[in-house]
Amino acid sequence: MHGVLMAKLEFPLYHGTSTVFLKSIAQHGLGGWNPIKEWRVLECLRRVIPIAGKYADRSEFIPSLMNNAQQMADQVNSRMNFQHGAVYLSPAKQTAIRYACGKKKKGSELISRTVWLIEELVRLDIAEVNEGLYRDFPEIFDVMDMNVAPVLIQVNSVSDENLLSESGESPCINLERVRKYRHKFPDSWEEVSQQSNFRLTAPISSKELDVSLISVGRRQGYSTEYALLPLPLSEIPVTESFLSL
Repeated sequence: MHGVLMAKLEFPLYHGTSTVFLKSIAQHGLGGWNPIKEWRVLECLRRVIPIAGKYADRSEFIPSLMNNAQQMADQVNSRMNFQHGAVYLSPAKQTAIRYACGKKKKGSELISRTVWLIEELVRLDIAEVNEGLYRDFPEIFDVMDMNVAPVLIQVNSVSDENLLSESGESPCINLERVRKYRHKFPDSWEEVSQQSNFRLTAPISSKELDVSLISVGRRQGYSTEYALLPLPLSEIPVTESFLSL
């Protein structure tokens, strides 16, 4: 209703991404611009999969890269969530850092998987990739050449009315669970809340975000040593060259 203030969460949420998207986040806020849609990433992956399948026997990497690729292309949302295009937020800082430093090295799991398949096909010198795909999806090929760094975004103010559960349902169960854990485990609530993630439904202004580059140290299993280097969005240059950090 008009004039009614929406309640804000009493705890921050986190998003792991990469420097690829810092310019768009500074300009449009978190969730204000959708690279999956604008770059037609799903269309690209759906064209790459049958090509990769034809040449899988020539590569030791393609079979493993094809794992889950079809589920991503089909946007499956069952036991595991392979829906992409929305911004996902976690109450656990470590979860966001793990995603940023791991399978989301290009800032998106879907973009990363698509890029890795294309890179392997380019290495094999497959003509239909070097010619047709390059012409039709130039932004994805641009990302292939970028040296990117992992980024942690802390969302300081968000309304529960702008959240869904990770699978796209009501956020109420997850919110109740996180609040219970905060009360019951004040020193470890983030760790036990790491599976209670959310899907953002409305953009968040850059003024409500704290952004840090993640300097990665030693990794051991799911644990990562890291340092956070604050990076104010107001100081990000508007030139395209910044994207290649």
